Amino acid sequence: MFVKHAVIIVCLCLILSGCGFRPQYLHSNGGQTTYDFNAVEISIIKDRYGQVLRNSITNFIGEGSHKKTKYIYEIQLDVSHRDLGFEKNLNTSRSEVVLLASYNFWHKDAKHKNIHGYCRTSEYYSQSKTQIFQSISAEKSAPLKGLETLSRCLTDRLVILLKTQQDIAPENK
Repeated sequence: MFVKHAVIIVCLCLILSGCGFRPQYLHSNGGQTTYDFNAVEISIIKDRYGQVLRNSITNFIGEGSHKKTKYIYEIQLDVSHRDLGFEKNLNTSRSEVVLLASYNFWHKDAKHKNIHGYCRTSEYYSQSKTQIFQSISAEKSAPLKGLETLSRCLTDRLVILLKTQQDIAPENK
């Protein structure tokens, strides 16, 4: 039984190594990742939600030293609330939080073009006049869930941007 599992694991390793699989966030012995996140300076994002978003991104990719950065990743965050469901007495029963993060990514020497884009997510929550604590808790946690989704999206975009920069860099030399 053990031999059968070992053979399956070895076969899976061979298949994955033969298909060009390369982990995105693998740390090597030197502390470098597959993509050099230390070369990226993440600009300060205004407001409290911006601080939470920036901290979430830096916790995931690590805080680089700003002396050796080659790229700047600037993010603007827009948070908006919208009421969706109304009762007969015009009380809100359902709300939506829309989080839109637009980003700019460029090389510090400014010879390379500025790349920009955005990530958007929505979170919904219910409001109840009889269960006030539940409504307040849902209202406060909805944006935080959205920020976690946005940080993952922005980190994935950063990986793609760094990959394209690595592919372009040898041609520019």
